[in-house]
Amino acid sequence: MQIPQFTEQHAKLLSEFLTTQPGAMSLIQSQGYLFGTICSPEPLEVHQWLEQILPNTANDLDEDMLFLFMALHHQVSEPVSYTHLRAHETGRN
Repeated sequence: MQIPQFTEQHAKLLSEFLTTQPGAMSLIQSQGYLFGTICSPEPLEVHQWLEQILPNTANDLDEDMLFLFMALHHQVSEPVSYTHLRAHETGRN
């Protein structure tokens, strides 16, 4: 299965899902957390950041929900990667 483009519908589904999970971050908190981990010099494995967003439930995700989280990660990481690449190309790293 290919990671889908993250859409407004995906955001709504994830937001609703996160509100039903005890101890889970909100969607906004998840986006901020992912941004921080993506900018970190030490990347995290998927299971590591999922466990922070969804304590005690990350291993129980069905495949569709996992791919929504992966799409969210991709949406957050794409502008960071592009900015880093452009800075490197122009010598401003």
